Amino acid sequence: MSLPEGFYAEPRFRRSSPDFEKLKGVVNLTLDTPGIGLALAIDYYRVEVFAHQLDRDKACGPTAHPDVHYFPITREALILRRTSLDDIACGCPVDHPDCDTVLNPLFDQMLLRLFEDAAKAKKGTVASTTLTIARARYTISAKRKIDWLNFAVDAFSAFEQVGADVMDRTVRHLNDRLALQLSPRRVGAKMN
Repeated sequence: MSLPEGFYAEPRFRRSSPDFEKLKGVVNLTLDTPGIGLALAIDYYRVEVFAHQLDRDKACGPTAHPDVHYFPITREALILRRTSLDDIACGCPVDHPDCDTVLNPLFDQMLLRLFEDAAKAKKGTVASTTLTIARARYTISAKRKIDWLNFAVDAFSAFEQVGADVMDRTVRHLNDRLALQLSPRRVGAKMN
C-alpha cells in the first residue's frame, strides 16, 4: 500500500549527541548501556502523518528527548526513500476531527500485518504489533484460545508526557475499531 496523502514530519537525531559515540560497537543493549536513551528514541520516534499542514507544523520542533527534533518532509521524499506504511505514525490524537482519516490506512495495514503474523503461530500470543498515535505507542496483541483470536490493546509512552486519560480514550477507540472491523456482520464497514 502506498503512503496516504497528507502532511508529514520526520524525526531527526542531533548528530553531535555524545550518545552516538557511546553506542558505537554496542551489540546487546540493556537499560544499563551508556547512551540507551538515544537508542530507545531512535526506535520510538516515527515519521508522522497529518491531514493538515498547520497540524504538522505545530508538531515540528523539539520533542521531550533532547536529541530529537521533528521537521517537515514531503510524501514524495518518503516515497523515494521507500518508506513503508509500517514505518508511519498517526500524528493526530483520537480526539482530533481528522484522526480517522489519517488513521484508517495505518490501522488497516497494522491489522493486515497482525493477521499475517497470527496465521503462522498456533497458540498463546500469536501476533503482536505496534501503532503509534500522537507519540504514544499502542501494542495490539492477538491471542489464540482454541479456535478463536482475542485481542488486547496496551498503551505506552516513553519520553513524551501523554496523559493517561488520552491513552485510555485511544485504547477504547482502538478496541472499538477492532470490534467494528472484525465483526462478521460488518465486514468492510468503516468508522464514521
